[in-house]
Amino acid sequence: MRKLRFLRLRGRWRSALVVASPAEPMKKLLREQTEEARSRGIFGGPTFFACSEMFWGNDRLDDALLFASERFVESSLSQARQ
Repeated sequence: MRKLRFLRLRGRWRSALVVASPAEPMKKLLREQTEEARSRGIFGGPTFFACSEMFWGNDRLDDALLFASERFVESSLSQARQ
């Protein structure tokens, strides 16, 4: 960030963006995450996974949390019985 401020102060804002831009690593990461989303059946956002169940939309976050907590309780009870 220091280099960005320095270059901006010297009137080289465009150069600063090019110098500091991690374009290729970010593009690669975006491609990887997009492929993972496709393989998991994600078609929009926000999408939440609880265990292997997919929940889509802001209004489903509470459902996802409830589902995950129920699975956690079931798993804990199952382990306690063993």
